[in-house]
Amino acid sequence: MRAYLVCVLLLSAASMLPLAGCGSSEDAQPIFAGDFYLLKPGRSWTYDGTYWMQERTRATVEYSGAFALTRFCQEVTYAGQPALLVQTTVSDVTGDRPAMAEELAGGDYYSLQATGYYLMARETPGGSLEVLEPPRLWLPLPLLLGQTWTWQEDWLGEIATATCIATGTEEVQVPLGVLDAVQLSAGAQASGGGDWFQYTWVRGVAPGIGVVSDTKTSYESRATGEQIWADINLELYSYSDTHSPPTP
Repeated sequence: MRAYLVCVLLLSAASMLPLAGCGSSEDAQPIFAGDFYLLKPGRSWTYDGTYWMQERTRATVEYSGAFALTRFCQEVTYAGQPALLVQTTVSDVTGDRPAMAEELAGGDYYSLQATGYYLMARETPGGSLEVLEPPRLWLPLPLLLGQTWTWQEDWLGEIATATCIATGTEEVQVPLGVLDAVQLSAGAQASGGGDWFQYTWVRGVAPGIGVVSDTKTSYESRATGEQIWADINLELYSYSDTHSPPTP
């Protein structure tokens, strides 16, 4: 897979500390009417995944591979309140850097409120729980064209602010088929101790389905002179929906 060298994130939930605010135009209209619930108890998604990495020091080395990723949403109680837990499992990993895919496994705890979905905590593949304080606005509801929201991340001992924007809708080709999806994109960068890091994130979300495509591209330049490009891509293969949407 080719790398995209752009100065603009993915939602790596384990490291994100959100800002509560979000902005939008007063004249903006919801991008989608009707069922825009992305997370519902009983809904599951299966993705085809690929990863790519290039390491450059004195020589250049490339790695690539593929994997399958499954997510399942269930209703739970978190901190004494109703919550949605999205559990992620990774299987069938091929290639030279399986950890790139395996690190996606774990569980994300969301609170559905009238203003949107808030990510409250993430359970890592090792079983530890990382709590986000305050919870991060994962997706505002209703979602408006051109709407932006921000959060903070701690990288390299520095605080970086990432901004996400809903850029509109377009057709997305995934293994499941051609789907109309809202395009979300975000970006941030940070530096410290002679190291420099940036990444971009582009996600497609479809009403009544959820996340249909997800691409993370990152670039790291270390004080030692090493440079690393990495790219992870998810495309929806199948999904099932057995329950009605929760009530915010």
